[in-house]
Parts: sequence; C-alpha cells; structure tokens
Amino acid sequence: MIILTGKTATGKDTIKRELLKIPALSPIVTYTTRKKRNNEKDGVDYHFVSIDKYMSMRDNGELIACNCFTKSNEGDVWYGVAKKDLINADTDNKVIILDAHGVKDFQKIKDEVGFSDIFLIDTVPEEQWERLISRGNDTVEECQRRVLADNTDFADIQYNHLIVNRNVSDIKQIAYTIYTYYLIDKGFTMR
Repeated sequence: MIILTGKTATGKDTIKRELLKIPALSPIVTYTTRKKRNNEKDGVDYHFVSIDKYMSMRDNGELIACNCFTKSNEGDVWYGVAKKDLINADTDNKVIILDAHGVKDFQKIKDEVGFSDIFLIDTVPEEQWERLISRGNDTVEECQRRVLADNTDFADIQYNHLIVNRNVSDIKQIAYTIYTYYLIDKGFTMR
C-alpha cells in the first residue's frame, strides 16, 4: 500500500490522481463529513457522509484513524478510514491519503496490514500558501490555522520517503518516482 501524507496544499490529491493512472494501482477511499468541493466525486475522492452516519460507523468500531478538525466555515469536520479496507483486506497496490494523525494511528496496526510505504509530501512554504489561498475554499484565518496546525502535527511523523512537490508540472514524474520507490521497497527487481 502506498500511503501519501503531508501538510495541507502540498499536492497529495493531485499526486494520488496521477498515481491512479497507473493500471496496477487502485484507491482506498476514506470517509469525511466535510462538504464536497466542486472538483470532487463521492466514492472517488472521499466517501462524503453525514455526521450521523459517520458517528454511527465510528461508534460501531468500523472506522480507524478518526480525526476531527474545526474549520471556521464548516465547524467540526471528521475524517476516517474504514477498518475493513485496511485490516484483513488486499492492500497490495492500493493508494491512500492519511493525515498526520491517521499515519500515527496506522503505525499501531501496520502489522495487521500488508506491506506499506509512507511518503511524506512537502513543498516550499511560499508554494503551499499560494496553493492554499488560490483554492478559495477557506478564509485567510482558516488557512493560517491549517498551516500552524500542520507544523505541529507533522513535526514527529515517521515516513519512508520524503517527496518535495515544488511544481505542479512535475506531478507525473513525482508519481512515477513514488511508484518506483514502492516497487523497490516491496522487493520488486527489474530484469
């Protein structure tokens, strides 16, 4: 399994979409209670669920890596991963995005999951800020809150590879670099 993680606006979703163009890879879709963005599709980018549905799944032990973020324009927004999609599931050649809390929770159950490689996606602060503001989804105050929270959340994250995404035109190369590292780490040898 390829796990993408990183601060906000570092290109994780764009990299995931590029990785999924590789026929051997498929997604693990996580759950959220946040509002769907214009370019997102339910069941593809996330499973967009009501807060009641999410809480029911969480309370029934169906979700792991559950995290809540308070967004100034939406209130509390929850994220999580269906346990069935990770434990006792075929996670080979799957791609998932996890936030810092999700990665830390995943570390606790990684022995119950198949092979995984964690890629920390990062960028230069100026590029991150430009991407975040240009989305137009959040207020400046919300953007500042997210950047500050990320600096704390990702301070001690454990990962296998650091990938720096400086330019959106490099996405295809970044995706193939990630896939190559994944294959090598998994023990695939070129003949």
